[in-house]
Amino acid sequence: MRSITVKHLDQLLSRAAIRVAAANTGIGRELAFREGPRRTVVVHLAKAEPLGYVRSVISRILDLSEEWLLLTRYGAASDLGVLPANRDMAAISFAGTERQALVEFLCTRPTDIGSVAADLYVLASGGETLMTWDHHTAAEGLEVNLKSVADTTRLLTSLNGLGAELELFYSAG
Repeated sequence: MRSITVKHLDQLLSRAAIRVAAANTGIGRELAFREGPRRTVVVHLAKAEPLGYVRSVISRILDLSEEWLLLTRYGAASDLGVLPANRDMAAISFAGTERQALVEFLCTRPTDIGSVAADLYVLASGGETLMTWDHHTAAEGLEVNLKSVADTTRLLTSLNGLGAELELFYSAG
């Protein structure tokens, strides 16, 4: 794991055409593709879903990229306690060999409202896939926005093999 600086993250978000909500809107650091994703997969997780199943779902999503960035919507990434605090830390990078640590963190973190870990984004290092796991996930599902139709097909095949309950939305864009 390594710290990603504000400058590096801002450059990545710009290259990936991801917009960040203005600070004065009061909705935190909301991320979204400027032109919308080509596909959105929403995975529904029951409240009492077995932890092993949730880990499997997250692992299959994370199989789409070798490196992932963990970002907070509210608060600072350094407040997650994953790495030593660093004032310039905007995100935390997890390499392929650290994927299981990211899965474990996501599945076991505190999700109570007010916790910095309650509203998170997980972004593929190339900016092509954005997963949102926030306080709406229990009611609305785990949202995965993808720019690549081929990656979407791989993900759907994998999640279908697991028997995941999901929805697919598309944009012709």
